[in-house]
Amino acid sequence: MKAARLLLASAVALVLLAPTVAVGQDAEQAPEIRVLQITTFRAPQGDERQKMMQFIDRVIAPQARNNPNVLSYRVATHYYGANSTDIKLITEYPDWESVEAPCGEPCQTWAAENIPEEGTPEREEFDEQAAAWVKYFLAGGHRDEIFSVNMNRAK
Repeated sequence: MKAARLLLASAVALVLLAPTVAVGQDAEQAPEIRVLQITTFRAPQGDERQKMMQFIDRVIAPQARNNPNVLSYRVATHYYGANSTDIKLITEYPDWESVEAPCGEPCQTWAAENIPEEGTPEREEFDEQAAAWVKYFLAGGHRDEIFSVNMNRAK
């Protein structure tokens, strides 16, 4: 009786796994692989977090949108649970070379057009936002994780 159950469970597992194994062994159909960079850091609720998030909206996200090497970019803030300080920056690249490639002219042009001039009231606000970014992202520490994504498994 136990042998029959084991045999049946093995057969079911083989049927369920067969498509995965077959796709993995097909050398002619190499899967498209994307690279995800997930950067995690924390910033407590309050005025400084708001300034830091404004810096992300004002500088970090637009730079990612202008970067021709970036396929998608998302800023995820903690939605539900015990710790509301978590922030994740999720950047999708077509390959590893794109992770290491500079943004170049599109980002330089964007910065020249959007970063306020020194000595202006806009620059003072910009500097406050940048200081909050440095405090929580750079000085506060962050964790970078790089994942590969087999697009055959994606929706």
